[in-house]
Amino acid sequence: MKRLITFLLVLPFAATAQKNVFGSSAVALGLKYKSTSHSGFYLRTDDRGSGQGSINTTDNIVSIKDNGAAINMDGQYYIFSKNAFECYNLDGLLYLLSYFGNMGSNHSGDLYYSLANLVSTPSKKLEAVPAPVDFKKAARFFNFNGIDIKGEFGKKNLNFGVNMVFKIIGIRGPFTWFEDKNYQYVYHNMTKVHTVKTLLGPNVAYRRNFKKFSMASVAGVNFCANRSDFRINTDSYLNVVCFIGKKAGMTVGFKYERINGSTKESYNVGGTAKQKVMVNQVEFGLGAFF
Repeated sequence: MKRLITFLLVLPFAATAQKNVFGSSAVALGLKYKSTSHSGFYLRTDDRGSGQGSINTTDNIVSIKDNGAAINMDGQYYIFSKNAFECYNLDGLLYLLSYFGNMGSNHSGDLYYSLANLVSTPSKKLEAVPAPVDFKKAARFFNFNGIDIKGEFGKKNLNFGVNMVFKIIGIRGPFTWFEDKNYQYVYHNMTKVHTVKTLLGPNVAYRRNFKKFSMASVAGVNFCANRSDFRINTDSYLNVVCFIGKKAGMTVGFKYERINGSTKESYNVGGTAKQKVMVNQVEFGLGAFF
């Protein structure tokens, strides 16, 4: 068994041919290590008594910084041609199967679905709160592209194009607000669990066939088309994938994403609580294509 695994790993590196990123297509499936840090998605205020679910002008409002990391699924469909290439993200299929099918698992939460853990990361600080619900199972941060379509145009290595994203982002509780068990603080979910945002923007891509591997990379910035109480002002990213092999083989990927935005919550007595939103996310992927 060890010899077989070693052979499968070495085979793509030994091949002299590589994926042609100017005339082919590929489905890439695998796993990625996702690490996130974020702030502004939930607030903490002093508890004024049981059942206080709104924010008061006299509250001590704290924007909580949080982080988490997990192994997530990864899926892409690439279409390469001489003068263009397209990329379609498949991660949203897992979420849809989980959300609508539930896959036979619902652990005491309105929005807990087993497969959803494969496209989200834990929220470490929420897990540590002595809460009335089991946040070790349910406290997750979503930031993934349910639908992500990239189109690049140009016959040379350097291409320019556009990007359209339907992004699912926010904190799954399940809560819009909750009090800790000691009735010391109230935690407010500023995105009302999680939300879908439409993003559009330009990008620049670089692709090249090397002797032992080929590469396709895209960098760009997206802007939010639907600006409501929760806003994404800019969503910048760099995404790189390397193909090792020709008709089938391995993929190695890297992605960095930074989101800047804002969100607000209505005060109990007039006004709004506005908070800056920040997300830094790093992904390292390993998979296979065919």
